[in-house]
Amino acid sequence: MAQNSHRRKFKTHKAAKAKIHVSADKVKNSFLIALVSIAIVMIVIKPEIYINSTKNGLIIFTASVLPALFPFFFFSTVLTKIGAPLELAKLFNKPFKRMYNTNGISSYVFFMSIICGYPVGAKLIHELHSSGLIDVRQAEKTASFCSTSGPLFILGTLGITILNNKNLSLIILACHYLSAFLNGFIYRGKTKIDSEFISLPLDKKDVLATSISNSTLSMLNLCGYIVIFNLIIDLILNSGVLSVLPQTVPASTFKALLCGIIEMTRGCILLNEVAIPNFLKCGLICFVISFGGIGILFQSMSFLGKCGIKTGKVLLQKFTQSLISFILGIIAALILSV
Repeated sequence: MAQNSHRRKFKTHKAAKAKIHVSADKVKNSFLIALVSIAIVMIVIKPEIYINSTKNGLIIFTASVLPALFPFFFFSTVLTKIGAPLELAKLFNKPFKRMYNTNGISSYVFFMSIICGYPVGAKLIHELHSSGLIDVRQAEKTASFCSTSGPLFILGTLGITILNNKNLSLIILACHYLSAFLNGFIYRGKTKIDSEFISLPLDKKDVLATSISNSTLSMLNLCGYIVIFNLIIDLILNSGVLSVLPQTVPASTFKALLCGIIEMTRGCILLNEVAIPNFLKCGLICFVISFGGIGILFQSMSFLGKCGIKTGKVLLQKFTQSLISFILGIIAALILSV
């Protein structure tokens, strides 16, 4: 009798939890439906504004992102196909095992991420995972220190076009890369894994055609994200939601940071316009670039999600990296008096 009573209580508790879960899903779904409906109404009321917003997103992609990233996408895919990750893994297997508890093949992702920028690191992790060279655990650990912006953006777009301050951009570059390097130690884990990489037979047939096809599809995917998130920022700014904030420096800083969390380029522009001390500006820009923006997060998850990595895990990794970068940026700016 006692056992039957316990079973009934367990089933009742389980049923109650299921109802709460379903109820939460309904609320979440209703909220999303309401947001999307409001967005559609705003676009219908003032279509010319959002047509221009879409055009601006396409211009950003075709003028800046496509020429900067497509060569890196193509050549990184070629290198992966012809076995470059395995060659580099032989050189860095021991140091990366000691530092991050991963095998040396993660060194290839790390260096290519630094050279190429977002979201090449995520793309390479997916390629290595789909090739059977790394498992889910190694993919997750590698993602913690292989998600960086490229030097072309930080030194070029940010340093010259936005900040007009090369020295400050160099500090931001160093803090950004150091934060990624340090972030990997947080997620290395205590459980030892086999650091030996698997040498798989390489299929070198049609490398050129496959690399072009894969790179083109990946770029089209990025184009969609850039256009949509550029549109989302304009929807937020035009909705008047942020107009309730007072016209003060803290409020302007919060607005700029919020925009940067959505899309990092727009956020960097707004942060540069806020009248705050240079050390704080440096720290906040470091935070925004290391986080990358929700647009970059979704771009990365389009690759990492296929490896079985959860969005919440990647979000946590990016937050800790951004926090480290923020602290490093403030300290460096204060010491160097930029």
